[in-house]
Amino acid sequence: MMQEETVLSREFDGSFIRKLRRGVREKLGYSVGERAVPEEIEKTLDDAVAAIEKYTVFRVIYRVLPVGKIDERGIHTKAGMIKSVMLSRIARQCKGKRFAAFMVATLGGEYEGIGDARESLTERFVFDMAGSECIEMAADVLEAEWKKGVKSRDFAYSLRFSPGYCDWPLEGQAVLFNALDAGRIGVRLTPHSVMIPKKSISAVALMAEEVPVVSPCVFCQKGDCPWRRGAPDKEDKKLVR
Repeated sequence: MMQEETVLSREFDGSFIRKLRRGVREKLGYSVGERAVPEEIEKTLDDAVAAIEKYTVFRVIYRVLPVGKIDERGIHTKAGMIKSVMLSRIARQCKGKRFAAFMVATLGGEYEGIGDARESLTERFVFDMAGSECIEMAADVLEAEWKKGVKSRDFAYSLRFSPGYCDWPLEGQAVLFNALDAGRIGVRLTPHSVMIPKKSISAVALMAEEVPVVSPCVFCQKGDCPWRRGAPDKEDKKLVR
């Protein structure tokens, strides 16, 4: 299993951009066929998408490391400990050899500067929303491609998780940055565990020969969590591979 860092870089095609537009409109509350997008919002979205096409290139660095000890507090790798009871429970459900796939991805800083320079609060908000949607979509595309390769090697995988979500503290960023030289794609970590540029994401996914449970939400009783990805009171077949 790969332990060397891999760096990928790519631009966005027309299909991605069209999906991005739809996604931003929906996030802003303008679903297809329900109500028209105000002219000011649509014009700003046009500008934001044009800036993404002109100034951003999606860059990602990732690495797969073997999992060592798993205890009740978390998962141990040579990059450090992933301190999450929930992720530990997923790892203990896995069968066979276990691995952790670390990832940091970014759109770079130039787009952020363009958005921050817009005059109105509404314009800055739309630019920020478009950048956030873009980086999440791009990470989804990369994850899908990477997981095709994982499946071809007869491995299963969990959903990806980021520091600051579920019970994994934001300080968990340090483990990801120990695993990866994120400076190779222009990303750095502040003393407060915040990534610069802002339109960057970091995450880890668990891999094993069998991953019966892919989301810690299955174990969680917090029913009103906005990031819930599974039901706590019954087996969700969508979350079992």
